[in-house]
Amino acid sequence: MNKAILFLFVIFLFSNVVEACPFCTIVFSSAAFSANYFGLDLIVFGLFIGATIIPSGHFINSFIKKEYFKFQNGFISFILFLITIFIILIFDPGGNIYYRINFILKLLIGSFIGVLITVLAFMLNKFIKLKIKFKKTIVSFIFLIITGVILQLIFRNDILLDLSFYLGSKFFFLISS
Repeated sequence: MNKAILFLFVIFLFSNVVEACPFCTIVFSSAAFSANYFGLDLIVFGLFIGATIIPSGHFINSFIKKEYFKFQNGFISFILFLITIFIILIFDPGGNIYYRINFILKLLIGSFIGVLITVLAFMLNKFIKLKIKFKKTIVSFIFLIITGVILQLIFRNDILLDLSFYLGSKFFFLISS
């Protein structure tokens, strides 16, 4: 397994791969599954899944030779985001309703934050004057790691989610009475 990972790393390191496409997708997907493997919160998993959407959209758009309409690249990424949301919503984790809502909310919020962080990091990449290979991937990954650590610290005990359920139930009780 370690030899396969090293082999893939060497291939991408010495190849002329488009910077924001397959390499970013592989890095962010690997980070998502690593977050899941090491037991990090679902919102961190969703963060890296959301971050995978933007480079995948760039990659798919690179196969289309002609630009048929303005913002075609963003539209393709948006369609991939909707497909990801659909897949998340049809997946049934089982358990009680609290667990299901928690599961769906964390993945959706994490995916949305991941998309935003990746887009902002790609835009910020234009202002960084370093000439290194895979700069866009490195900058995005650093921002995602920092955001993932912050989200893990915030959501590790579900304090905010429990508070939102509590306030939501109080609000529903006030409306119904």
